[in-house]
Amino acid sequence: MAETAAEPAHPLDPLTAREISQVAAAVRRDHATGPQWRFAVIELTEPGKDELAAFAAGQPVPRSAMAVCWHRADGHAYRARVALPGIGAGGPAAPAAGPAVAEVTVWEHLPSQQPNLTSDEWHECDEMLRAHPRLRAGLARRGITDTSRVLTDVWAYGADLVPPAYRGRRVGWADVWYRASPDGNPYAHHVTGLHPVVDLNRMELLDLEDSAAADGLDGLPAVTGEYLPWLLGTPLREVKPLHVSQPAGRPTSGTAACCAGRTGSCGSGSRPVRDWSCTP
Repeated sequence: MAETAAEPAHPLDPLTAREISQVAAAVRRDHATGPQWRFAVIELTEPGKDELAAFAAGQPVPRSAMAVCWHRADGHAYRARVALPGIGAGGPAAPAAGPAVAEVTVWEHLPSQQPNLTSDEWHECDEMLRAHPRLRAGLARRGITDTSRVLTDVWAYGADLVPPAYRGRRVGWADVWYRASPDGNPYAHHVTGLHPVVDLNRMELLDLEDSAAADGLDGLPAVTGEYLPWLLGTPLREVKPLHVSQPAGRPTSGTAACCAGRTGSCGSGSRPVRDWSCTP
């Protein structure tokens, strides 16, 4: 998460780290109690134009946030609206609008919906799969025994694509990749025909699509998928320097590089350009 200011100065400023903590604390206090709850997203609910106009006129404007979370045991998802202390037109020092502490104002059940896949689920799934005996056996049949060089890349199923046997569950489908060296590109070599199906709430391997018989066991294809110069084996080509000289300064009008801050065509047959750095 990028660092943000300690306190917001404008209603459209992103949520600060403190505000995000306030939202999570309010939701956990009032509804999402216990370790089985997870947050998929916490983001600013942007104010409308009327509120922005009021802020510009010197009135304090309340802040609010939206949070989506779910319970891993039963898979039910919820959306919360949380009121935050607001800010005045003078910035953090101005009189605040809204409650003194964050309050949950809306708690909405989202039946039959799954929140977005989160980064912590991605990492937990990768660790679980690389240690799973079934996946290790599938890799070994392809001559891969060093699982520290394996990467499993899990993707969430679209709602209409979840296999019928797993409907209603939080299910992911993974590709498997192998790097040629510890410093190599983790996506250099796709392990063909090996796809785990995972219950992400339980972190459980449901199925392993293994089409080794169809794809063969001839090992990884001889391809180069590296980017680092010391792994390529060949030096990068030299690029001659490009020197740009404008002794009279940059143009301000009448050239293809400048259309006075407007979209249009500069010259017959040329493509539309936009250059906001120029002054008409």
